[in-house]
Amino acid sequence: MSLLDKIKEQQNKSISSHIKYIKGEYGLAKTFWLFWFLPIVVITIVDKFIRSSSGLFSSNIMIIIWSITTLFAVYNTTNENNKNIWKIISLIFISLTVITRIFTIFIR
Repeated sequence: MSLLDKIKEQQNKSISSHIKYIKGEYGLAKTFWLFWFLPIVVITIVDKFIRSSSGLFSSNIMIIIWSITTLFAVYNTTNENNKNIWKIISLIFISLTVITRIFTIFIR
């Protein structure tokens, strides 16, 4: 197998994992905590250490885009009755994060 074949195979795996993420096939807990909460915490911490006038704006944009993507993923996760409350709580929490980040951009 050549190097180009290996690269194409890795790209296909990456694309399929992104599609799997958007379709909500990873589950609610993994989607919320691993794919949304931890990246948001990392982006926020990095933004605190690398503070610049444009850094705040770019980190907010990254968080908004990632949160909107995660909204779709969380919405698609589960339709089980016993997990609907956690799904609703997650959607509300992520939506509030998007709204507050948008206000942060326009207020500063």
